[in-house]
Amino acid sequence: MLFTLTNLRNTYATMLLPNSEETGFFEFMYNKRDFSLLLTVTSTGERGLLFNKRGTLDELELTLSKSFQMDSFVKQKNYWFKIRDFFEIHEGVGESYLTPIELFKTIDKKLALKKFDRTNRITSSSLYHLPNPNAVYFKTLIFWKLVNSEYPGKKPRHYTVDNRDKVAKLLPDLAKSLKDQDVTVVFQEESISQVDEQIKYSEALNG
Repeated sequence: MLFTLTNLRNTYATMLLPNSEETGFFEFMYNKRDFSLLLTVTSTGERGLLFNKRGTLDELELTLSKSFQMDSFVKQKNYWFKIRDFFEIHEGVGESYLTPIELFKTIDKKLALKKFDRTNRITSSSLYHLPNPNAVYFKTLIFWKLVNSEYPGKKPRHYTVDNRDKVAKLLPDLAKSLKDQDVTVVFQEESISQVDEQIKYSEALNG
């Protein structure tokens, strides 16, 4: 049986996707414990869910379909026991038994999106599992239409969802400018001021 994480889907559609963001960091409380959830996207377009029990190294990974649906298979495949242990769900004799659908619908309603913190780029990039999290300052642009035309015999290359998501979080103004362009942003570890960074990517866009 499939069920949809409606709040998560709607938050993605209204608060992340319009800004070209694919990943999101959420916080919620369950069973009097604080948890976080990192929404990611897999190479096949499915949605990855990485839960963390705050203050610990305990993590739980699950996968949703592209339409944010989950299958209650977790109970049939015994993964449900791992999930119950992670969320500290203890069912005693005579108590009503919680189903996966009930659990995740409850969690879905509690999810609160946390805004990406650009004041500490490296820490936030690591938190969001962005690619190459230490390289967080603009370096240059790769215009794939131009590159591919210069190497007609090779397989065409294009920007990736991961790269565009990283740009949207670190340089939202640049991401808006690149919205419909096949362009990859290359980042560097060497820090530069925000003003110099804006000048640098403006020149790369218009040069």
